[in-house]
Amino acid sequence: MGATYSDEIAACVEKAYPRLTAKGAQELLALSSPAELLKYAQERGWDRDAAGVFVFHQQQSQPTAKDIPSMHLVGQSLGYAKELERIV
Repeated sequence: MGATYSDEIAACVEKAYPRLTAKGAQELLALSSPAELLKYAQERGWDRDAAGVFVFHQQQSQPTAKDIPSMHLVGQSLGYAKELERIV
């Protein structure tokens, strides 16, 4: 489960942050040592600048309607409404 957690967090970090310090990355990924972080970063192909900060190369693209799970959100909202109605 630890690897899955780290992979999901890492994917979000790559999209959310243009740059991230090693200490910040280690905390977010819940890794126990800087050596473990460097090994993980190398496996993911992360680049570091001269100051040792991880730099993520983000592709800038506009979200499309396909990117928004609207039908899922509608279904989830209706489910919540039904549950609320049943409770009240």
